[in-house]
Amino acid sequence: MASPLFPANEVARLKALQDLHILDSLPEEDYDDITHLAAAISDMPISLISLVERDRAWFKAKTGLSATETPRELSFCAYAINDPYQSMIVPDTRLDDRFSDNPLVTGYPHVIFYAGFPLTDEAGLSFGTLCVIDNKPNTLSPDKIKTLNILSKQALNLLALRKKNFLLAAQEKENKRLIEIYERTNTAAKMGWWEVDFETGNIEWSANTKTIHEVPADFEAQITEAIYFYKEEHRATVAEAVKNCLLHGTPYEFELELTTAKGNDIWVSAIGIPEFGDPNEPVRLHESFKELLTISPSKTVKKMSGTFQEITARKKGEQILKVRNKELQQLNDLISLQNTRLQNFAHIISHNIRSHVTNMSGVIQLADNNVINAGDMIFEVFKKSVSGLEETIANLNEVIYIQSNLNVPKKMLQISEELDKITNLFYHQIVDSGASIQLGGNCTEVYTNPAYFESILQNLVSNAIKYRSPERSPIVQINLIQENDYVLLEVTDNGLGIDLQKYGSRIFGMYKTFHRNKDAKGLGLFITKTQIEAINGKIEIASTVNMGTSFKVYFPIEN
Repeated sequence: MASPLFPANEVARLKALQDLHILDSLPEEDYDDITHLAAAISDMPISLISLVERDRAWFKAKTGLSATETPRELSFCAYAINDPYQSMIVPDTRLDDRFSDNPLVTGYPHVIFYAGFPLTDEAGLSFGTLCVIDNKPNTLSPDKIKTLNILSKQALNLLALRKKNFLLAAQEKENKRLIEIYERTNTAAKMGWWEVDFETGNIEWSANTKTIHEVPADFEAQITEAIYFYKEEHRATVAEAVKNCLLHGTPYEFELELTTAKGNDIWVSAIGIPEFGDPNEPVRLHESFKELLTISPSKTVKKMSGTFQEITARKKGEQILKVRNKELQQLNDLISLQNTRLQNFAHIISHNIRSHVTNMSGVIQLADNNVINAGDMIFEVFKKSVSGLEETIANLNEVIYIQSNLNVPKKMLQISEELDKITNLFYHQIVDSGASIQLGGNCTEVYTNPAYFESILQNLVSNAIKYRSPERSPIVQINLIQENDYVLLEVTDNGLGIDLQKYGSRIFGMYKTFHRNKDAKGLGLFITKTQIEAINGKIEIASTVNMGTSFKVYFPIEN
């Protein structure tokens, strides 16, 4: 068995892999979701996100396999990274000289089919692959290859976001350290003192205070002149602080902006503390302070002193932290949004495609039980089901492709055409139950996402039939109504109804069921609400036990 070659950029590749700080990290749901989806899409038992290190291939996420790593010389992914922009597909490894005697082929886990999609960054460095594996010969359709390529890009995006988060966290730590250094430096070298004598009018500044104001060493300040160093919008605050100190003996502390004698804008922290004289001797207020006061001081405050510190560096540091925190929040929001849409996509696969398959299975069962003549209608029903299945897959591929651009595609849909799809999809359920589906309302079309709308309508109609009353034939009334800023889809049935007083708070919860139906999964209403909120819509429910249920779905009208 030949060992895989090392890529030409191996040193840079390993350095970039280490910089992700991901090797031997704990499992994460974001990555696990991708391997679950890859296995479901490819219909294969094993899927991995495999990162190729110096001596091993380590699995960040895995589905269908208990091992956490494999030696590099046995790794299929170690071959795949040698062509960083091309997927590697091996239909039958037993017929490939590179792998025919590989212990992973001849023994557990019996890797017979392998398809690897490299995780390659913008510099052309491949960290590993998203791969799917089968224990028998197999192939992948072009649509599945396209979808798996998109999933591999999603995995690469998660790796990139992880690196950015790490760098931002390190930068935030460094910023905090710099701010602490700045504060210590300012305390030692950029802090001055000052003193005001209210009786003599003398204002004394220390050398550092004069340096902060960028005035000459022989500068002698007056109270009004000192206040005018502050920005115009801050002068009233300073004057009020001095008055309160003089009138009431109130100390002050503030952080404000001023403009130095050389025209430089800086931030300063100022603390003022009153100094009281003999209470039996009234204060003779100097002429220079009479502009600030219209009444005599009520306390014997003769002097005021304090500290003066330039804090421009700290303020800039706080602004940097604010920007960094905003960037971190944006990254977290981005990850959350991508995860929500990825989960939504998985739910659509579980429900929409299964509905088409169930329809075909139902026709086969009817034919097997001689309920229908297979030669009369089975081909036509299968033709419609396959057509619907192809359309659903196309919509799903479009949805996951757009998810990478953080947009939801929309187009104008005709309600009559959408209802035809539903009646074809649930043909045998409608026949079996004797259900009647009726269409009404003052609107014929709605502008929204096709895959979401189909899924929403499927879930609501399916539930109306599934939870029908045994005492009467089901009637499902579907109305499309334009109402203010929304197009309202209303689906009303005469089924079992739901006890909203008991279940109302959980009605749209995940895995919540409210009737003893063996087919109930508790996902339908959760998926529906998630999809509606993704397009900025809303959903309401009204229900009476043993009388029926009405759902109102509001689709926002867009220009």
